Amino acid sequence: WLSTWSGLSSRAVTGDNIKKVQIPTLLLYYTSDNCIFPSLADELLAASGASDKELVLMEGDHFGYPNPDKPNEGARRQAGMTVTSWMKDRYPRR
Repeated sequence: WLSTWSGLSSRAVTGDNIKKVQIPTLLLYYTSDNCIFPSLADELLAASGASDKELVLMEGDHFGYPNPDKPNEGARRQAGMTVTSWMKDRYPRR
């Protein structure tokens, strides 16, 4: 986690590392994120090494807080429910 805070020495470059990920991959993209643009989300999905991969667009800012122009108080809750449902589909209880 700490290596992501260094722009000079980090080896946690998502675009480089997502190619190595071969397990099922879910990318959540908040549509009002001012740090990650839609083109980057699409590039990451395309670069993923997983055969089972999905990109889900959700209303919210960088941290999942509501977009002031399109209030949705449940954005973070919705994200949690999306992840939970996605996981249950792939990893059912035995």
